[in-house]
Amino acid sequence: MGNGEGGKNRWFGRRRDDPRPADATIELARELKRAWQGLFPDVLPVHPTLGGEWLVLARLPLDDLRPDAGLNRRMALKTTVLQQLAHAFVVAEKLRDESFSGFESEILDERIPIQIIPAVPTAPVHPLNQILYGPPGTGKTYATAAWALALIENKPFAEIEARYRHDQRTLQRVLEQYKSRKQVRFVTFHQSFSYEDFVEGIKPNLDGDVEVSYKVEPGVFRLIADDATRDWRRSTPAGRSAPGAEKLPFQLVYDAYIADLITRLGASADGTVSIPTVGNYSAIISGVSGQGIISIRHSTGPYQYNVKAAWTEAAYQRYDLATDIVPMNKKMLEIGGPNATLQWAIFNDLKRYEAAHQEELRAQVADEEATATLSEQAPNYVLIIDEINRGNVASIFGELITLLEDDKRAGADNALSITLPYSKETRPPFSVPPNLFVLGTMNTADRSVEALDTALRRRFSFVEMSPRPQLLSPAQMIFRFRFKYAHYEQPWAEPEYVKAEQQLFELLGCPLLKGENVQKPIWKALTSASSEQQIEDAFAFVHFSGVNLQKLLDTLNQRLEYLLGRDYCLGHAWLMGVSSLEGLQAVFRNKVIPQLQDFFPGNWGRLGQILGKRFVTERALATSPLLTFGEEDEPEGRSLYTIRNEAWSIEDFCSIYRSSTVAS
Repeated sequence: MGNGEGGKNRWFGRRRDDPRPADATIELARELKRAWQGLFPDVLPVHPTLGGEWLVLARLPLDDLRPDAGLNRRMALKTTVLQQLAHAFVVAEKLRDESFSGFESEILDERIPIQIIPAVPTAPVHPLNQILYGPPGTGKTYATAAWALALIENKPFAEIEARYRHDQRTLQRVLEQYKSRKQVRFVTFHQSFSYEDFVEGIKPNLDGDVEVSYKVEPGVFRLIADDATRDWRRSTPAGRSAPGAEKLPFQLVYDAYIADLITRLGASADGTVSIPTVGNYSAIISGVSGQGIISIRHSTGPYQYNVKAAWTEAAYQRYDLATDIVPMNKKMLEIGGPNATLQWAIFNDLKRYEAAHQEELRAQVADEEATATLSEQAPNYVLIIDEINRGNVASIFGELITLLEDDKRAGADNALSITLPYSKETRPPFSVPPNLFVLGTMNTADRSVEALDTALRRRFSFVEMSPRPQLLSPAQMIFRFRFKYAHYEQPWAEPEYVKAEQQLFELLGCPLLKGENVQKPIWKALTSASSEQQIEDAFAFVHFSGVNLQKLLDTLNQRLEYLLGRDYCLGHAWLMGVSSLEGLQAVFRNKVIPQLQDFFPGNWGRLGQILGKRFVTERALATSPLLTFGEEDEPEGRSLYTIRNEAWSIEDFCSIYRSSTVAS
């Protein structure tokens, strides 16, 4: 049975006076294909002479095709072929007739199931949508851990930051616990990231068979939104209705139904169970897998179909009774699955079981709710989007950009929900719950805030992450270094600590701080909860004669802001881990200078104005390297610059902020 050859499908196409929209005939073609694939699952990979897609009606013995085959054998062959053709065209005709009905009287609102809207939770401390923006190296991604915890616990960021200021490992362990509960998810935008990756899309499914199938896969946003919605509905008082007023949880009903079905199969003499279909015919259930997949066939047909719980759940969420599914074939094919009639029969049998056991099922729900603790507010969820401006935000979010607004979220006064383009009506309309926070990070050196999509800017609050040179003061560096070795009770007695300490003190120029007698009073006065000012006061008596990274970063950023603007400053994060002269040299060689070269491509003179002559040197040429060519004149002499390759000293780094400026 072919598809795609000229003339073969005209009876199922559009008439000149056709009342159906074009989309309806396109959908009819899809329904025909799905129905025929369910009837004839055997696919002919390549037709010997014709193109298109081909299904096998029946496989016939070669001997029956021989001219000398007996009359009875040839008649049986002809009967088999005609029966299969008739079966195919009866189904096709039914679907074609159904495609004409209902366009004038169809009420679209019937497709949207009635949903109970929980009350809006207590107003959060933070905006629901935020972007942390700033120059590179300001710790935006690093800060998302503390921000995520602040959003989940609904506490000020300053409180969380103070709690874990010098204990990042504990912060990460706490965050991992929330990640294991799927309350925090992380994604990075890039140029290839799409709506299909973020919300949902059609992806190939390789299940071990030769043929590749395709199914709708949820993206990271839909996954976390579904989880947040589930907890929001469960945790809010308005999410629970009076007994009998809402649908029972599908999984509860389905598990009980499967248990009953297995009992019936075991009690049956032939190990099967017969259930009615839509036309009062019979369907035969022959088994149930460990995953709840039901094996079923028509009583008059040899083909066995495996019906997954997901297809039954889709019908359960959309319809209260099996008799509400009208027209049956069209509505069941919208849900998807191997066979519309058999899926209807299973759903009908499930609803029959639910009606017969309504009281005990609701009693089970009441018992579960009685043992559950009802919180005042649903648990919060956080989606972290790193480098949010690296992707095409308008394309990635699509229609969801509207649903992100506070007053458009589920439970709000102007709540909106939409039918997603791929899953369509196989799931309830999608909305964004009020307990889902979106936290993005953005590098302003890549693209300024003003250049972002206007619709995005209206829906997000922006938190500036500026460089914090004060975290690089000598006192702060020693304090962080000490808590890096907090597992030692007396670190000054450990060789590893003493060696690392010596390298740091040489960089900062504070040899008098060595030894237990000097340090012990300082560490006794300070704790991991000490404020920045308390730390500075504790080291106020110390004279630091080495490199002051705070002054170094301050000076570099003053010059960069003067030349390019504040979006092009350098962040403090690159220097936070420096604890020796060799470490500082590596950071300058591998990060700072390459970043400056990117800011001023080919302009080595600007690098010299920022770093000074100890880092950028002028190289004079005695003679011109150019060849004589035609009438081209020799250009005026120009200066060539290069980065000094030898190791920079402490004095070299100090010269950056001690050197005289042009104005002076």
